[in-house]
Amino acid sequence: MPQPDEPREIDARQDGDDDSDEATDDAMTGEGDANAAGRPAISQRLGDELAMMKAEILRLHVASDPHFALDLGTFIMVDAASTYRYDMPSDLRATAPGSRVAGFKSDTAAAQSWEDLEALLDRSWCAAGDIRQRYDSFCGLDDGSRAAWLSWAIARTLQAIPAQAAGSALIDHLGTKLDIDVAAW
Repeated sequence: MPQPDEPREIDARQDGDDDSDEATDDAMTGEGDANAAGRPAISQRLGDELAMMKAEILRLHVASDPHFALDLGTFIMVDAASTYRYDMPSDLRATAPGSRVAGFKSDTAAAQSWEDLEALLDRSWCAAGDIRQRYDSFCGLDDGSRAAWLSWAIARTLQAIPAQAAGSALIDHLGTKLDIDVAAW
C-alpha cells in the first residue's frame, strides 16, 4: 500500500473509471499531468509498459509506410551525425568509421569532392529548434535534398578495407557496380 506522498499504482486493466481512457491517452502521448488533473500518478512500471505499447504501435505504422520510414530513418541518421542530440529516441546511426591511419589527411580529388558534396547539403533544417521542429523541417525539404542526405549518411559509414581483408570483396563489388574508374580518381 502506497504511503500518502507516494504515487499510487494504477492497473489500467482493472481501472473502471471513466477517465481511464483519457489517462491512458495522456500517458501514451506524453500529454497531461495526472496529479494536476486530480488523478493519481502512475507507477514507473506502468509508465514503462505504456511506453512499450506506444513504441509497438509506432513501429507497426512506420514499418507499414516505406516512404515515411525512409524519411524518418534518414532524419535519425543525419540529425545524430550533424551534432550529438540527447533527445533522439532511436539507436539508428550512420557513424563515420575511425581512420585506419593516425593523422591521415587526404588531398585526393575524391576527398575534395566529398567536401564539396557536404557543402551542398541543405542544412536549413538543422537550426529549426527542438527535435520535432527539426524533423518537420527536414521532411519539408524537397525529395532531392532528403535523398542527398540519405546518400551522405550511408556513404559515410563505408570503411577503408585493405585488399584481401574481410569486407574488401563487397567494397570492390560496389565500385564495379557503380562503374568507378579508380585510375581517373
